[in-house]
Amino acid sequence: MVDLQIFASPLSLILAAAFLIAVVVFGLRADSSRIARFATNMWTAVVLMLSTLVLMAVEGTWGIPLHRSWPFVVIVLLLSFSLGLTAYKDIRKKSITAALSHTGLFLILFGGLFGAPDVLDSQMVVSKDEPTNIAYMANGEIVPLPFEVQLKDFTIDYYENGTSPKQYTSTLTVGGKELRTSVNHPSGYKGYRFYQSDYDRYEQQYSIIKVVCDPWLPLVFLGMAILALAAILEVRRAWHSKAVLPVVIVLAGIFASISVARISFGTLMPALRSLWFIPHVIIYMLAYSVLAISLLSGILSRYVKRIPSELSG
Repeated sequence: MVDLQIFASPLSLILAAAFLIAVVVFGLRADSSRIARFATNMWTAVVLMLSTLVLMAVEGTWGIPLHRSWPFVVIVLLLSFSLGLTAYKDIRKKSITAALSHTGLFLILFGGLFGAPDVLDSQMVVSKDEPTNIAYMANGEIVPLPFEVQLKDFTIDYYENGTSPKQYTSTLTVGGKELRTSVNHPSGYKGYRFYQSDYDRYEQQYSIIKVVCDPWLPLVFLGMAILALAAILEVRRAWHSKAVLPVVIVLAGIFASISVARISFGTLMPALRSLWFIPHVIIYMLAYSVLAISLLSGILSRYVKRIPSELSG
């Protein structure tokens, strides 16, 4: 397994800069370099994406931490290199949608890959007795934080039935500043985020707070925003049929209704009490519907000579 700590900043910044320089150098020689032509070949990208998919499927199925293995790191590094060169070619060709798509994916992988060594994902036990600056990683490693945290108060809000918890809230004193953090409502302090994770279930004298610091996360979010913009432009360009959008909306409405009907909103657990809950359901149902239409259209285009205009767009 890869020991990410040895690649932490400033080494992560140096490696990221060297990688970007390599992308620019080979991008300028895209037409003459065999390496650049191979990296931007369609089948190279397909093999790299399938390899990534297989490794992630194995990890998700059997729980093997393959994302920390050298094969996974190398594959993601090569895929990022391929995306960077492809985005550069798209920019030269003035292919806006393709350039945005590849740039967004590149930023997501680039930020995730080189930013991983700098991520702090830890937990700390904060009590009312005394402040502490000690956090613990998942492997038990002790991490001293540059500030102290103390629990000032902990409360549990219940629904009207008096038994179902509605929200867990910890009032913290962080570096002399008072913060409130609850489930789905983290608080922040100097680049650190505090999440309500657990609590003392007997006397409520302490809280377990998840402490996260990811300085590369804004770059990943930027990549997601660019990728979303590319998707919107592509949908606007490709959907000429008047039948596709209503079909997608109807399917999404059916799927969303089935999902929402199974949810008890009167005693919704704290983890699901969020303003993003309903939009999240609608958006992923829309995505499923679009995927279903795309799959059907793709199958028809492959095996049927003439596709009905209502489906082909």
